[in-house]
Amino acid sequence: MKTLAILLGICMIIFACKDDEPRVEVFTVEIIDGYLPQPADNWIIVSNSSGELLDYQLLQPGIFTLQAVELPSDNLLNISLLNRGTSNPNINFFSMTTYTGIPAGETWVLAPLPEIDSDPNPGEANVQITNLPPIETLNVTFSKLWEGRFNTQGTVIDNGTTSEGSFVLPLSEAQTDILISVNPQYLDESIPPDFESKYYWLSDLTDGQQINLEFPTDFFSYDQQFEIEVPDANTQVLLDVYGFEDLDATYGTGFVFTSSLAIYPINKIGAFFNDGFNHYETVMTVNNNNGSYTYKKVGDPPAPEDLNARSLDFQIQNSSFNSFAFSASPEFQIVESGWVNQVDNNGVLNTLSWTVFSERSMVNYPVLVNFPEELVQDNPALDTDNLDNTFNRFIYNIDNRTYEDFVDKSIVEPRVHKQLEEVYQLSKFD
Repeated sequence: MKTLAILLGICMIIFACKDDEPRVEVFTVEIIDGYLPQPADNWIIVSNSSGELLDYQLLQPGIFTLQAVELPSDNLLNISLLNRGTSNPNINFFSMTTYTGIPAGETWVLAPLPEIDSDPNPGEANVQITNLPPIETLNVTFSKLWEGRFNTQGTVIDNGTTSEGSFVLPLSEAQTDILISVNPQYLDESIPPDFESKYYWLSDLTDGQQINLEFPTDFFSYDQQFEIEVPDANTQVLLDVYGFEDLDATYGTGFVFTSSLAIYPINKIGAFFNDGFNHYETVMTVNNNNGSYTYKKVGDPPAPEDLNARSLDFQIQNSSFNSFAFSASPEFQIVESGWVNQVDNNGVLNTLSWTVFSERSMVNYPVLVNFPEELVQDNPALDTDNLDNTFNRFIYNIDNRTYEDFVDKSIVEPRVHKQLEEVYQLSKFD
């Protein structure tokens, strides 16, 4: 009996020493006030490349250090950001984003985007556009150079042979020039019109002013810079080109020069825009039954060869979260996969939406074997065994941007240095 007591004592000492075993710092995160979504609980979870949980922390403004018993053998981490909230008493949602292959020892600073200073609103003007062709909807964008672009509230009346639209335009004391972009969508989609956005400059506006514009004689148009072929009939194509003077300005705060949506069976789409700006932001998305691709470029004006579609050349070979596998063309370096789990728990719907970003060579699943017990309690959606694969995307960096560049642009704020970027993103929804 005495011997048993001694052995038990030794075991207790061993386990006590294990609990007190020194831990090493593996990751640091600084949360700037205003970054975290409200109201919600926000967590950071750190695991190694095998998905084993290392540490986790409930986040609030401040600096937090995540630790482990020892550094991973490959010195790489999976960093997951989880927020939890409720949209109503019967729905709990969990939104999680994971970045794999992050070097141990890094420090991330998570801060809100800087607010754009806005001058007091001195009032609003009224804009009426008449002599429009018969249309069902009218996309009217008012672009204000320092405050970005916005779609105004308004109404469109179809008069049979013509249409007219009425809109309210908020004013700004700092803005002298405002560009109106008009993109009609015709009622009869079987007869595709020549795509040509119309533009009009407004200056020195005053509160209560009534502006009457006649379409299209009082509008001016830009020359067509290029025309491209739409790959397939019944394909949806969205194309936007924005111009701005300075890369230090927030992307997309310049004037919009073309905004087009093609959903009818045509085989060409064109772009009309002012070619006198220093930089442009071009975004084109093509959707069809096989998937979609998005081209995005910040820098020079777009060119037709940039916008040509790449093949949706990848296959998902195993859509299990614990052993996700795929085949793809080697130029696609960044892999994004989406996962969902929904559980009805006594009338309360628990939903986990999880997005995982990986550099192609670092796609190791599972990225997290088990959630921390503290989070799993009463949250049945946090179950890695029952996740369904909902989408997969492969991103091709035309300008040789690395995965590290991608993570920096996705996570670390504020973005101190603007960089030119050009990216293709191919998608398939399984």
